[in-house]
Amino acid sequence: MNFLKDSLLRFGRMTRSSPLHATVPVTFILMGAEKMMGLEFSCPCQPQLNLSLVSFMFSVPALLVFTIMLILARPCKYTCGCCSCRKFAESFLACLIPPTVWFILLFLDGRYLACVMTNWNGMYVSDMGDPPVRWCEPVGSNKIKGRRLHQDFITYSKIMGYFLLFGICLVIVCAVCCWDCCHPKEQDVEKVSDGETRQQ
Repeated sequence: MNFLKDSLLRFGRMTRSSPLHATVPVTFILMGAEKMMGLEFSCPCQPQLNLSLVSFMFSVPALLVFTIMLILARPCKYTCGCCSCRKFAESFLACLIPPTVWFILLFLDGRYLACVMTNWNGMYVSDMGDPPVRWCEPVGSNKIKGRRLHQDFITYSKIMGYFLLFGICLVIVCAVCCWDCCHPKEQDVEKVSDGETRQQ
């Protein structure tokens, strides 16, 4: 019990010092949740229900982790000012990272977008082809065409996931580089203060 209490206190201290620290455990929890959800996922194979189910699967967990991060990071407590605007941006960015990771995980899985794009009625079956896949097998005679379309939908979803991941990485790299170029004095002050404390 002491280990859990100490871990939570340490986590709370880290979150107060920088809200970005909270994104790491939340992201790992999301990855585990997506894996568990993927094991139980079953597409309804009815176009209207497909869209409703997958929309909720995308939006509700993303909103939940955004709310949790908002409670942990508290970006709105910073008023306008030079340093506080930086703190607000850092805190709000920390709130956006886990929901974005959730979207990336679902797109990279492929089954969720393929379920939405399925525009025919059918049965959700496990096809032991090469590769084995679970998909909405159409009731009619278009099974080969339907399976090919399903594989295309999964490919499109993975492309979107990688594109989103690339875009997020690009934005973060640009933001870090711009921040370091615009605020080199803060880094110099930190280096000088570190040097003085070491000398003492």
